[in-house]
Amino acid sequence: MLRWLENYLKACGDLVMPFIHGFTKAATKEDFMNALAIQYKFPKDIELGEVVKKMRSHFCAGEIFMIKIEIPTGNASDFLLWFVEQFWQQFTEGLDGSFAVVAAIAIDCQFKGESLPDSVFCQSKLNGQINGQKMKRLSLQNWTQDDVKFWLRDYSGLGKRGCGMEDFNEIANSVWNVAKGKPESTRNALLKSLERQLKQAIQMEERT
Repeated sequence: MLRWLENYLKACGDLVMPFIHGFTKAATKEDFMNALAIQYKFPKDIELGEVVKKMRSHFCAGEIFMIKIEIPTGNASDFLLWFVEQFWQQFTEGLDGSFAVVAAIAIDCQFKGESLPDSVFCQSKLNGQINGQKMKRLSLQNWTQDDVKFWLRDYSGLGKRGCGMEDFNEIANSVWNVAKGKPESTRNALLKSLERQLKQAIQMEERT
């Protein structure tokens, strides 16, 4: 989904290098702000309003700026509430339309946000437009067999261990037969296939 969104934004205009942050453990505002400070070279102890000003100063008219956040656990409610109500609303307040900002957050588990107040989510469209200062849930789309095949080729690391497109086709067909493209089932089937393939590859390497 994040890759699709990034490709879509590239087709819309001048997408600048996105800010990417992947939490290694629980998502916290301190971890996020430290990463911003390193990327945009400002002191770690300045006020949030100054952070917003310094980040905005990097953008030029006509650009699209994207923040990509990856969260590995479901323990994200406190961070998301802070991100929307404190950081994002200040960051997007009063924009004149000369540049666009987009935040995409991926959570690597089932997270429906029941612990978050309704006020942080878009409830309805305003004049045909989504409220850009709140979160919008994006449903995961089903995978196609080609999606699985190209993911294996580009991200699995199996290519470095001697697997080629014929192998990727075989694995993709196997995953598709089990999961039928359903997101969670496909993820689980991919993990099992990768574990099996990597184990076989390591055994082959040990024999040679």
